[in-house]
Amino acid sequence: MASIDRKGSAPVLVLDEAEYTILTAVCQGALPATHRRARPLRKAGILDEDGPTPECAPILEGLSTARRRFAGAVMHAGGGRQTESWIGEERVTGVLIEGDAFRLHEVDPCDTPSLTLPLLDLRPRESIDFGHLMLPGEVVELIDRGDVDRLESVFARIAADTDRGGAPGAPDGPSPLTVSFAQRTWVVSVLQCIDRADEDWEMSDIVATLSVPECLYELAYDDTRGEAITRLAPISSLAVWTRISSWFFPRR
Repeated sequence: MASIDRKGSAPVLVLDEAEYTILTAVCQGALPATHRRARPLRKAGILDEDGPTPECAPILEGLSTARRRFAGAVMHAGGGRQTESWIGEERVTGVLIEGDAFRLHEVDPCDTPSLTLPLLDLRPRESIDFGHLMLPGEVVELIDRGDVDRLESVFARIAADTDRGGAPGAPDGPSPLTVSFAQRTWVVSVLQCIDRADEDWEMSDIVATLSVPECLYELAYDDTRGEAITRLAPISSLAVWTRISSWFFPRR
């Protein structure tokens, strides 16, 4: 699959997962560019024997110099998408993951936050606290696995089990949350800040949110009661953006 897409205003590298893993290892010095596993990348003109080719070096500078990266995923009924941003000293390598394809492109550092916007539904809203409604613990596990189909099924079941004919907002009636589950208008976002410590990468912060048209929640796994649940904590879009805004700068 390794190729260079030159159809747009700037070249884009197109790789499969294995090629992306190999390219990452080469750019970060864990694998020589001359290694046999890097041959498809050399054949495609992405690497030469010394590393990234002159055409691809600007795209891969972020990947080569990053000590911080941002990973984001969005899930909604019927699909989702993932991105990564390798935040280098001078440039950022943006990665859009579409199915089996990893598309790498150069990003101006000032544009890095814009890569996150498609992953969020942060329209200003009043947060609503439905203290009587907790989600099963498996919700966080399904999000971790990226199992959108199963997640959609669980949300539909919660809506059916919760709405038993009561008044809107009552424990046995509909709420904006359960209506969104039934109408499939929910969006789950998982945003991670990952920093390099010596030779290893360690997650330094994570925010998982569930948004529906009327409200926004932070999701947290809770097993302190002897039964695992996914806790819903009302949160504002401003609070989420304030928390993640510091992630888009190089780690010093």
